[in-house]
Amino acid sequence: MIAFQLDQCLDSKRFASACSAAGHCDVFRLPPALRGAEDPNLLSMVMAGPNPLVTFDRALAHDHTRFIPELNPGIIVVSNYPSPQTMTVSVAQKLLHDFKTAFPTWHQVFWNNSIVELTTLGVEVWHIAGGGLMRNEYLAFTTPDWQPRFRAILDENSRRGLHNANA
Repeated sequence: MIAFQLDQCLDSKRFASACSAAGHCDVFRLPPALRGAEDPNLLSMVMAGPNPLVTFDRALAHDHTRFIPELNPGIIVVSNYPSPQTMTVSVAQKLLHDFKTAFPTWHQVFWNNSIVELTTLGVEVWHIAGGGLMRNEYLAFTTPDWQPRFRAILDENSRRGLHNANA
């Protein structure tokens, strides 16, 4: 079963419990030692672990790319973009529920080496290469084949580590 790591934005006992209760994943709250940590320190610790980081900090990967190794457990940004509504844990829960309904195999894909932004309109995927943030693709939820294309991008990014290990 896949496990996800919450960051400071989503560090809610209720949110973590609700996600885990669905039975498709485990969700870990932020360790007390990392509460209040600066983003570079948080990324250095979490990116060394096995679990994708879930946040609603849209700028995290863009502002702190150098703290994300090419081989990483993944980052999932939950965003209500382009809504002017303030992002909250409740809004994140609704967005994740809608995404999971539209992409029911979400818990069976490999998130490693991908930086994914889920918005109200679509999903954008990035990866780290040569120390920089590289865009894979943006897929609108209205695109008829977005789910298989999204899965293919995640699969491709997850294999990046295999290519590097075999080189």
